[in-house]
Amino acid sequence: MADGYKLDADGFKRLKRRVEEAWVIKRHWLPIMEQVYRYVLPYRDSLTRPETGGSNSQTPGQSRVDHVFDATAPTAALRFAGRIQQDVTPTDTPFFKLEAGPLIPRDERKALNEQLGVISDIAHGVLSTGTFHTSAHESYVDLFGGTSNLLAQEGDNRDLLRWVAVPDREVALEAGPYGDVWGRHWKRLWCAELVKEMWPDGDLSETLKKKIADHPYEEIEICQATRYNRAADRHELTVWWTGDKAEAGPIHAETFRVSPWVSTRFFKIPGEVYGRGPAMLALPFIKTTNKARELALKAAAFAVLGLWMARNDGVFNPDNARMTPGGIWTVRSTGGPMGASIQRLPVPENFDISSIVVEEERQQMKRALFDDTLPPEAAAVRSATEIMERVKYLNQDLAGIQSRLVLEQVRPVVTIAIDRLERKGLLPTNITIDQLLTKISITSPVSASNRADQAKRLVDWATIVLQFGGQQGLMIAARLEKMLPDIGRMLGVEEQYVRSKEEGAQMQKMFGQLMAAQAAADAGALPQQQQAGNGAAPAGAAAGAAGGDQPWMNGGF
Repeated sequence: MADGYKLDADGFKRLKRRVEEAWVIKRHWLPIMEQVYRYVLPYRDSLTRPETGGSNSQTPGQSRVDHVFDATAPTAALRFAGRIQQDVTPTDTPFFKLEAGPLIPRDERKALNEQLGVISDIAHGVLSTGTFHTSAHESYVDLFGGTSNLLAQEGDNRDLLRWVAVPDREVALEAGPYGDVWGRHWKRLWCAELVKEMWPDGDLSETLKKKIADHPYEEIEICQATRYNRAADRHELTVWWTGDKAEAGPIHAETFRVSPWVSTRFFKIPGEVYGRGPAMLALPFIKTTNKARELALKAAAFAVLGLWMARNDGVFNPDNARMTPGGIWTVRSTGGPMGASIQRLPVPENFDISSIVVEEERQQMKRALFDDTLPPEAAAVRSATEIMERVKYLNQDLAGIQSRLVLEQVRPVVTIAIDRLERKGLLPTNITIDQLLTKISITSPVSASNRADQAKRLVDWATIVLQFGGQQGLMIAARLEKMLPDIGRMLGVEEQYVRSKEEGAQMQKMFGQLMAAQAAADAGALPQQQQAGNGAAPAGAAAGAAGGDQPWMNGGF
């Protein structure tokens, strides 16, 4: 196999049983996901249905919005994906950096941070020039339903990493003993002849070879199972054709130090392996609003077109009658003892429940979907205080979600990028990101705002001390030589722009020499001034020139 790893027959059978058990649990989630796909994410439903052996009644290009009558939820899903991408993994700015962990002594962090900064820039280059951002946006749409899955595969010379947003329907997750994800089992339909292209060194059974030779364009279901092996501390990938004979072995097997999968859950309930997203939370309001809109539109159609009944007299043919303005129908009689040949049925023409139900349901829906957008221009004017409170509550509601996004989205993406660079020999390192020796600091807009708040507290404190005690009091109370560089780091300033302790001491020495030279020059000019003005020099002038009036400089950086 790819790296010498290969399962024996018994191990392969045990893996298949684990995969089938994971799919049994997955099928319990399908009914609620079917409703999410129907009303919220109609275009995200996969054509492949592994739970039915790959069969599916849908076809590519088929319309999937026949059951959608209100666009609030689908629009909120796309807005959610864009907002999460901008807040967590923005496309135009770096969203992470590697830094020395808390176990590294403070005196050694400066040099290590500069080295890790170079590695961070390389990793950012790999992620920004590849398919990560486009695939991440697709996966955030799935995250709106509850669970998203990203897969990082080996690329080529133009794209070192190829990211794929795998639909949630095609992946069965296997929970570990601590509630985390230990297994991802992906079933998908592949064109038969693509199997050789995907795994050119694969071990194909005779049955599969015959299948490819006889029906090269027929789609077959391939399972790619990636599971964490705790004993070996590695992630093992095994690939096989689900339609092969029981005694047939895997097509391909490979191991990874870092899992190539990124599985993110929005809300996580203890005991459940899959996440629950805003679409699930708002599903009752979505269905109510959708049904109310459907009935309102049907009532409008009845009000315009009406419902008609025709007497079966052998003359009037409703199939040939056109319901158009100015049309003329040929009938036997328009009145008389037998009644009209065609007559309009009385039906309700004023089914106006939308004003009662729809608007209120939409407001509840938006709150559940975290889509508290600003009111439209035509709506009632809202105060600035109300708008600021809405934004404040939205940030508070998403506070717990942000930590999960960092743990299950950003950190795995960074570790995968660095691991692939090391595997290709582009980084001569072997970094282990354990948050103690080497940590990932998130610099995305959401985390940057939190760091800015921390820096603001330091600045506010220093300002208060300065107002009450002046510069001398500030020097007594605060260690400015440590606080100022830390404020820069909190604001996201790169390490290369922050002076080290040694550089600060050199700058302090240089300023001291300049001050001494200036004091000597002033002292030499003093006799001439006394002769010209017959005055006395003020006491302490030389001391003030030497830096006595600059107490913050005496502390140094």
